[in-house]
Amino acid sequence: MVASGVSWLEVYKGENSKGEKLSFGNTAAGETMSFVLGSEGMYIKSGYSPATEITVNGQVITDEKTSSRLLLNLDDGSGSEGTQSDGTGE
Repeated sequence: MVASGVSWLEVYKGENSKGEKLSFGNTAAGETMSFVLGSEGMYIKSGYSPATEITVNGQVITDEKTSSRLLLNLDDGSGSEGTQSDGTGE
């Protein structure tokens, strides 16, 4: 993840905010963070999505929302898993 400005960002292992907290707080311009996507998945909340670029395996993940909630899962090769978004905002 690369921040181009200030955004509230929460990152958790698992499918929601009850998982292990990996990051919690405001980003700063130029800040870079990396996480390993494991079998338990990863849940990301971005308060101001235009200021955060989220990349998974070289692919930028976006839902075109002002604020986003993303659930990332490993793909087992069947194509049945991937990224889900319940983005909120305008």
